[in-house]
Amino acid sequence: KDLILQVIRTAVETADQNSLSTMAAIFDQLNAVCAAASTNRTAGREDRSRTHRGHQVVDQSDMYEQVFAPVEDDADAPSIPYKFLVAVQVEYIRSLNQFSIPVEHFLYKLIINKLVRHNQYYQLHQFLQYHVVNDSKHV
Repeated sequence: KDLILQVIRTAVETADQNSLSTMAAIFDQLNAVCAAASTNRTAGREDRSRTHRGHQVVDQSDMYEQVFAPVEDDADAPSIPYKFLVAVQVEYIRSLNQFSIPVEHFLYKLIINKLVRHNQYYQLHQFLQYHVVNDSKHV
């Protein structure tokens, strides 16, 4: 699982605009496995190994802790345009929604903080208005 997360982090750090569609495909694959594993858990077939049919399950907390937050905090990382990071995070949320996986509040907070830091209040307003970022008690 660590290798998967390292590859994703490297892909984000390269900040190639053409790679957004590639990132979307990666997120869709990860979330398809996560959704299938979640379905098995709710059906009573508990799997504590965090694998599903031989596939590693990478959940939202893994993505936050090992991809999004380190890229956010890493001052030594190559200069990554904040717009690209927002686009990648929104793409991840889109993928979660596509597979009916509830989005955790810490992912929303990451996007909100980034937009506020860069004075992008209108974009934040649009994200809230069009439910890209869901309003909640945590947010």
